[in-house]
Amino acid sequence: MQKVNNINTRRKILTGLIEKGGITSQEQLQALLQEAGIETTQATLSRDLKVLQAMKIPGEGYRLPLHRSLGQSAQGIQSIEFSGNQAVVKTLPGFAPAIATRIDRTPLPAVMGTIAGDDTILLILRESFGPSDVMGQLEAAIPNIQEYRI
Repeated sequence: MQKVNNINTRRKILTGLIEKGGITSQEQLQALLQEAGIETTQATLSRDLKVLQAMKIPGEGYRLPLHRSLGQSAQGIQSIEFSGNQAVVKTLPGFAPAIATRIDRTPLPAVMGTIAGDDTILLILRESFGPSDVMGQLEAAIPNIQEYRI
């Protein structure tokens, strides 16, 4: 097995391992990297996780924020519920700011704006649009979002 020392290659492989899911410890990541031909120290792995903005979610393991995700789909969204001219989007911890930013940066005539916390986003909707209009437009920013509507 050939040893890989390139930082970009290491982080790309690390990203792929995290996106597969089920990684619950740095020791597990280190072992999987070693299997892929990458020798790394715990300190280097910690720095890489920080640069990738990986977060450890209790009971789920390491996750990457939405803007780092290769799929750029509805990863991190738990549910969407409408009430009047508002919608509440529940996310995994830490995902709301990135998802709200994607919504804000996509031209959506139905959405006036967003307010994001750590795991919740409030969408303020224009009065002339209904939930189905909003969901159709959100699909442009976040593919597969329709699956999460309550």
